Amino acid sequence: MKKKWLIGLMLTLSVATFSGCSTGKPQEEGSTKTSEKTSEVSRSEKEQLYIDLSYYGKNPDIMNSTSLNGTLDFVARVGGEVEKLTFDEKPGEQPYVPVLLARDLDTPLYLNLSKLKEESYPAVGDVIEIKGEVLGYIYSTYENERINVLDIEAKEIKTLVMETENIPASDTIETENYKVVIKETELLYDSFENPKLVVYYTYKNKTELSSLPPVSTFFDFIQKDVWLETSIMSSMIDGIDGNALSSDSTEPGDEMLYFIIVSLENIDDPVSLEVYTDEYQCINTLEMPIS
Repeated sequence: MKKKWLIGLMLTLSVATFSGCSTGKPQEEGSTKTSEKTSEVSRSEKEQLYIDLSYYGKNPDIMNSTSLNGTLDFVARVGGEVEKLTFDEKPGEQPYVPVLLARDLDTPLYLNLSKLKEESYPAVGDVIEIKGEVLGYIYSTYENERINVLDIEAKEIKTLVMETENIPASDTIETENYKVVIKETELLYDSFENPKLVVYYTYKNKTELSSLPPVSTFFDFIQKDVWLETSIMSSMIDGIDGNALSSDSTEPGDEMLYFIIVSLENIDDPVSLEVYTDEYQCINTLEMPIS
């Protein structure tokens, strides 16, 4: 999967523990708001954990003592080198490594590795299973902007070997939560004559909640080893099917036609589609020629 890194070097660091009350409720990207009870009943515990990690990864400062409590077990990819960080509130240096969730490659979580032996530290790019506990969040100032990142103490980590063989290559991707069928592609140009591949697909919502398709979250489009940017903004492109949806949610059990716009590097090489899960397992690939 593509790897992005936005934080850069953390400067003078501080630690924050839980305080105050949360003013928001974590929800899956693209899902409409639901009550806490409905969310817990309708989603598996595993899926809810990743939703919560992603939500509080973006908003660590609104966590409280009941948010992400206890020992967590989740999978992430190592997004940077292990760094020895110093804090006003803690003696000595603390080893930290940034990790990225599959559903949110822009927001790093920070793992405190002080409970682990140095020889067991993970390498950049490793996909690891983590058992740990949320301590609070780290905050710093970077380019005159305050940055908050989730602070997790790793109690145990295990490097995973991901399956790379016998992966289905199909235009139909189906999980327990959704079914996506790639219908067709169309080469169009925006108003600046930049080539765009418009991918039309149907999305069936198999959950008990209104939700958006997972395409912008778990689907990667790659051309000649370059991960391509995607968008649903069609205002600068003429010719898109007016019956296809871009960002509307789909009710439980419904199936609707959608589109996503992929920015191309060129119009000669095919685009490869790779579909992932929260555990970074590739579950489908598909080559799409430019036509």
